[in-house]
Order: sequence, then structure tokens, then C-alpha cells
Amino acid sequence: MPRQLEGFLYFTTLILKSSIMMGMRAIGLILLSLIVITHAAPAIAASSPKLDTFSDECQATLEVLTSEEDWFERLIDPVITSNEQLSERQQLIEQVHNCLEGEVEPLPDDLVMVNKLTEYFLIFTAGFETDADASTLTIVDLTSVEMEAIQLLREKADIPPPEGYVFLRTYSSRRDMPDLVRRAFRNEDVKGVTIFSRYIAILEEDKAMLQERILQDQTLPETVAHELVHAYVNATLGYQNADSFPRWFHEGVAIYLSGSGEDRVVMLGDLTVSKTSPEDYVQYDLNFKYLESEYGQDELFARIRTAIKEIKPSILYEELGFQNTDELMAAAKSWRARWIRNRLIVGIFLAIFLLFGLWKVVAPEERCPYCDYGGKREVFVNGVCPQCGRMAL
Repeated sequence: MPRQLEGFLYFTTLILKSSIMMGMRAIGLILLSLIVITHAAPAIAASSPKLDTFSDECQATLEVLTSEEDWFERLIDPVITSNEQLSERQQLIEQVHNCLEGEVEPLPDDLVMVNKLTEYFLIFTAGFETDADASTLTIVDLTSVEMEAIQLLREKADIPPPEGYVFLRTYSSRRDMPDLVRRAFRNEDVKGVTIFSRYIAILEEDKAMLQERILQDQTLPETVAHELVHAYVNATLGYQNADSFPRWFHEGVAIYLSGSGEDRVVMLGDLTVSKTSPEDYVQYDLNFKYLESEYGQDELFARIRTAIKEIKPSILYEELGFQNTDELMAAAKSWRARWIRNRLIVGIFLAIFLLFGLWKVVAPEERCPYCDYGGKREVFVNGVCPQCGRMAL
């Protein structure tokens, strides 16, 4: 067999294998899950705390806190716009936390959540309960941060950015995390968490293997973008409304905008490491890709904006005739199956076309047994030699 033909057949086989593997991968045969990104919003309820069990000094401190308008909402969603404001707030919250931790045991039920909220604030803004070199703080202003996912929310979806900073704290290991944060990372696959609307924890580990470091470097920006989308949406909705939105919406928007649902593979030498999304995240991502195929990107962004504004996530699928998210998911799966089938068909026809075309190039010449004329088979019309006119083939 000529070398050109051997090379062509090898190339064609690769095309067919690639088409089949893309189809299998897209169906969601997920063998490894190395990263999960999530958001956490503990169930909470405002209360009027009883302060008469505390010392006069702590009563005065707690009264400063609770005398603020919407004081409980401000604990959950601290809107801070300057370093001076942050410093003042840290001082007050630290005093409140010291009072709640040090004077009364056990704490009254109505102050347990208040204590946790002060602890979250100090953990993320001041590195509370963490060694100084065990974490780093990045303060993000959603009104100006240059990140594609956030710019899409601001400009494409035209959702006004929530005022105030987001506090993003990066840890190099789980053991360096305070207990309140570590709880959200119990699952080994979790790499990022958004708590309420202002606090983001990111795990950026010291990887021993070069392949793992490369993979982490590739996925970390997507993880950060994913969590910032959660913070943006949660802060826009408000803590009470954020919890009423279904998980498919929260995670679907974050995955769709950040690109965090894409699989990653790093191959160096004989070792391969990969990141694939869990099956439910694949479905969330698929929902939004399907919606984009139905509406177009501009209309989908408009519907995301309306859904958030009207606190009605069903706006995304009602016009398509679906009664619930189960019907949306079924339609998205069917759409994906059609896409895979069409991709495979195109791949097969492309391989056949290339095989037919290249065969003409690499096919051996025919020779006339009478005059020894040589040429491609197609020049011997009806088998007749074009030079001597005899039946040669």
C-alpha cells in the first residue's frame, strides 16, 4: 500500500474517532469530577435580640449595632464602598463578636445567627481565625471589575451592578480555613464557594504535580468568575429572594456566563489529569445552551434580566410551552442528542469525502499492456487507452 494511502487512512480514522468521542463526551459520560463550584446561603431569619443578660458595656455595643436601620440585613449583606467605611465596620463587628463570644454561655437562640454573621464578616474582611500567610484577600468592586462574565451581566444583560465590595479570600489548603468556611469544602471536589452575597472562598492548593498545577491555573479564573456571578445575582436579588430561586437557575447562569462547565484535560508525558463537571452541572449548563439556541443570546440575556427583576425564573421557559423545569431539561437533552447526531453525521461524511478525494491523489497509475502508456484510471475512458486506442483495462 502506498505511504500516502496509509497516512490518509490513519488521518481518516482519527476524524471518525474524534467525532465519536465528541459525541460520547457531550452525552455526559463523566468519569472524573475534580472540581465543583457552589454557593451557600444558610437559612436565616431576622430577630430582635435580648440584651439584658450582657454587661453594660456590651449592651451599649450591641445597641449601636441593632439601632441601625435594617441592621440584620446589613449583617447579611454588608454594603461597603470605601476602606474607611470597612475599617469602621470591622471595629464595630469585632466588638460585637467579642461580646457574643465572651459573656454569655450558651447564647440566646436569637443571637446565635447574629454571632455567626459577625464571624463570617471578620473571616472574610479581616482574615479572622486564619494565619496571616495562610490566605489572601481580594476586594472586588462589581461596578468596575474587568471580567467577561461580570461585564456580560452589566452590559449584555443590562443588570445594574450591586453597590459595595465583594470579599474574595483565597486559601492554599482546607486545613487553613476557619471552621465555618471549611464546612462548605467537605466535598473534596469543591473549589469555590459563595456565602450570602459578599463572601467568596477559593481553594488554590499547592499542587505537587506539574500537570495538576497547569490544570488548576486553567480552571481557577473560571472558578472565580463563577463565584462572582453568584455574588452579583445574590446581591441583586437580596438574601430573601435569592433563596427562593431554584438551583438550576443559580448554577446555570453562573456556569453559562463563566464557562466553568467546560471540560479540561492536561497531558504531559504518560500522565493525564482532567477536570469534568458533575452530571447535574452538565445539565444546568445544557439548559442555558438550549435556551440560547431557542431565543438567541440577546433575548436570553433579556429574559435573565426580567427573571431577576420580577423574581420569576420561569420566565426563561414558559414561552417555550414548558410547564416546569423537568420539561425544560427533557427538551434540552433532546436538543443535545440531535446536535450530537448531526455532528457525527457531518464527521462521517467529511471523512468519506476526504477519503474519496485523496484516493484519487494517491491511487496507483494504470498502464496499457500494448503501448505501455501510464496514467490515472479515469483517463482510460471505458477502459480504452488514450494513446493507442486499444482496450487496455
